[in-house]
Amino acid sequence: MMKDDIKNNTWLSCEYQNGHGKKQIMELLLLVIPFEDTGAMETFLLNAIANDSAYDAEIIRKGNQFVEEVDKERRYLTKRRYITKSKFDVYFSIRTAAEQFVERQNILKRVPWEQYSQIQEEFQKLKDLT
Repeated sequence: MMKDDIKNNTWLSCEYQNGHGKKQIMELLLLVIPFEDTGAMETFLLNAIANDSAYDAEIIRKGNQFVEEVDKERRYLTKRRYITKSKFDVYFSIRTAAEQFVERQNILKRVPWEQYSQIQEEFQKLKDLT
């Protein structure tokens, strides 16, 4: 039984009976990322990078503009998902032009995401788990 409606980024206390008939309480958090924008995790990550670096923000802006304009007939970028992923790939193709895909993954893994202010804000509720 839930006392309140489920809302994004808000802890909700729920009560239920387990298989032995005992009352149990659990906490539920719906966390939809990104909060303000529609889009994929790639968009969220690009926005976080852009918010931390004006230089990278300009590369991202120009790359996004390129992706939006390059395939006017939508022969190749036929789905919104392809466009989103292309924007992400364009940025990392510029940033890591001479490196392989595996190296791009390694770069993403090495990024100290906890230092990016937007990511800190978006995942703030997860601190409650400690």
